Amino acid sequence: MRMIVPALFCFLLPLLRVKGQNYFYDSRYYEPNTLIKAGMGWGAMLALTDLGGHHGKNRPLLWDANIECPRLCALFFAEMDFQKGWSLRWQYAVGAVSGADSLAGSGDDYARLRNWRNLHFMSKIRETALLLKWAPVVFSRSNGTGGTGQLYVELGIGLFHFAPSAYAGDHLIALAPLHTEGRYLSDGNKFTPYPLTQANLPMGL
Repeated sequence: MRMIVPALFCFLLPLLRVKGQNYFYDSRYYEPNTLIKAGMGWGAMLALTDLGGHHGKNRPLLWDANIECPRLCALFFAEMDFQKGWSLRWQYAVGAVSGADSLAGSGDDYARLRNWRNLHFMSKIRETALLLKWAPVVFSRSNGTGGTGQLYVELGIGLFHFAPSAYAGDHLIALAPLHTEGRYLSDGNKFTPYPLTQANLPMGL
C-alpha cells in the first residue's frame, strides 16, 4: 500500500497541470470574483467506542475500526468560492452510527469479555456545519480549462443531534432517559445528563 499511492500519484501527474489559483481565465473569458454552487454527496459514518471495534484488544483511533460498523450517510451543501482558493461552505449531513460487542470476535480474552458483556447501540445523526476551506493547489486539464481536483484544508464549527438507542427483545429503547452508566442517579454521584444536541469542530484535508 505504501508503494501504490506514490505510484498512482506519479502516473497521474503528467496528465495534469498544477496552478497556484483555482480560477480559470483567458483572453475571452474569466470567472467572476465569487462563485456560488450547491450539491450533494454521500459517504460513511463511524463511531469509535469500546463497543465492537476490531477483534481482540481495543486499539487507538481508526486502527480499532471494524468493517461491519460504518453506515452510509448523505450530505447536502451550498458553497461560495472566492479568489485565491478560499471557500465558505454550509453543509447538512444525515446518517447513523452503531456498535456492538458481538462484533469483537472470540479470539482472545478481550473479545470473550466483550461478548459476555453483550452491549450494543445505534443512533441517527443529524449535523449542520459552516466550514472555511483553503485550496492552495488546484489540478487542471492540460489546456487549462476546468479543474479536475484540488489539495485543500478546511476547518469549521458545527452542531449535531444524536439519540442513542438499543434493542430490548423486539423493542427499540431510548438510552438517554435510562441514565446509562449511572449518570444522574439520585442515590449516587450526580452527573449532568448529556445533551443530545452538541457542538463539534469538523475539519478536513
